[in-house]
Amino acid sequence: MTKAEIRALTLNKLSIKDNDIIWDIGAGTGSISVEAALNTPLGEVWAIERNPEAVKLLRANKEKFNCENLHIIKGSAPQILSELPRPTKAVIGGSGGNMQEILNYLWFDTELEVVVINTITLNSTNQALELLTELAAKIDASQICVNKIKLVNGYYMLQSQNPIFIISACR
Repeated sequence: MTKAEIRALTLNKLSIKDNDIIWDIGAGTGSISVEAALNTPLGEVWAIERNPEAVKLLRANKEKFNCENLHIIKGSAPQILSELPRPTKAVIGGSGGNMQEILNYLWFDTELEVVVINTITLNSTNQALELLTELAAKIDASQICVNKIKLVNGYYMLQSQNPIFIISACR
């Protein structure tokens, strides 16, 4: 599950409007999808996930948070993207090794305003930056490291979380 601090920054980078159509590609358990749906009351969020266990959790989270405007698609991108309404915003949380195909589809076959890509590995980060550069995108990239404070034996200690790269791009 995407941590709260990363979700907040990701949603901030998306600059969600009330009527946006948002794709969450590689949605996982749906933490970003749910928050996006709650923040776009007149719009729609399409959560795309290929892992059957994650899809089950996505459905449970949709129900728990009563997100009527959240649509869950079990499948892989970019194969199923042409079947969906065209997005104004997109999040890529996982590409299944199809980053180039997904970005090309978003860039050339939609009227996308903003894409936000969250990566963990340097390889994925580098690939995303290179592909977005080739597309002549305006890129903003940050590496975020969240530390939680935990009380251990009377001392406040920092408990580090995995660092995340947040890359946002627009035309």
